[in-house]
Amino acid sequence: MRKQTMHLLVVCALFTAVPTGAFADLSVRLSNAQLTAQSELIVIGRATAVESRWIDRTLVTAVTVQISESIKGALTGSVEVFLPGGIDARRRIPVAMTFAGAPTVQPGEEVFLFLDYADDVAGYIVSGFAQGKFSIMTDANGVRRVNRDLRGSQLIEGAGISRGTTTMATLSAFREEILGYLAQ
Repeated sequence: MRKQTMHLLVVCALFTAVPTGAFADLSVRLSNAQLTAQSELIVIGRATAVESRWIDRTLVTAVTVQISESIKGALTGSVEVFLPGGIDARRRIPVAMTFAGAPTVQPGEEVFLFLDYADDVAGYIVSGFAQGKFSIMTDANGVRRVNRDLRGSQLIEGAGISRGTTTMATLSAFREEILGYLAQ
């Protein structure tokens, strides 16, 4: 009985959320121009499958994104993107790993992604941690917009650290901005 109680405590600790307003991640702030320059792929697409997987001893979420437009790189069809963290509910005692400030993608979500290839996962990851993931949504007026919320992140900027911000722009203007950086 004591052993089962101990396992329960471990599982509960894994599912405990970081309090709102707490900052546990730290990334170098990247401008859209820097994201564009450093990313191997930039795509617009929709998440068609989301599943947790183990890579070595780290739990990741593998997201299959059906590409509707490839902005940088010649990839067509779909791409698998690995996000840090996930849930393995198939174990006798379910396990979850979370990484504060990590990007998340929901099944069916339309996204604008800046991606890099990472040898350690043998696949693509989001550039700049959560900075390279934008959600695409349609507002009440029927205008498609990109949205990114980094308010829960701390970003290194020069010699200081600042809180992340929210980005909201029309998809067409954001796409043109990124294409402009690629043309330079």
